[in-house]
Amino acid sequence: MSSVVAAGSAVYVSRNELARNESVAAAAEVRENRQQVYADLITDVTEFAKGLGLLRGALTENPPDHENVRAAVVDLGDKGVVALKTANMVFLVGSEELIPTLDKFMTPYDSFVRVHLNPFIFRHFGGSGDVTDPDGLFPDGPALLAEIDRLTAECADFVGDFLLRAREDLGTG
Repeated sequence: MSSVVAAGSAVYVSRNELARNESVAAAAEVRENRQQVYADLITDVTEFAKGLGLLRGALTENPPDHENVRAAVVDLGDKGVVALKTANMVFLVGSEELIPTLDKFMTPYDSFVRVHLNPFIFRHFGGSGDVTDPDGLFPDGPALLAEIDRLTAECADFVGDFLLRAREDLGTG
């Protein structure tokens, strides 16, 4: 009888050890995935902020070159899409504690695109008005530049805050 109890105990210990090892391996894989996605988000938001700088530079040329502005708008749009995709990956694999921090990028980004960038694109590149007139960009310039500066600062604040929260989440901070 004691050999049956000993065998049962050995099976129980083996199962618990296996479950514990699987749990540790799964936690390590989740941590590694999070670490990569978090790093990707920092990179992509930084690239988006560089795109804001490129658009700012194109708008402040004297006079603004319509094709340079168009190229900067396209570049910014591409970088914004990449940053949004990565932010959505963080929503998917990140911890719940990071969601309020993500909103510090997502909300200003959404507002900038909907309220400022899209109307600018429509007015100057969407078929309305005389898009060949370089002076046509001037009336929108100061307001859009102010919004670019605001969003650039918010991106910098987001990156700093996200780094702190991500380090806490990963247990490195």
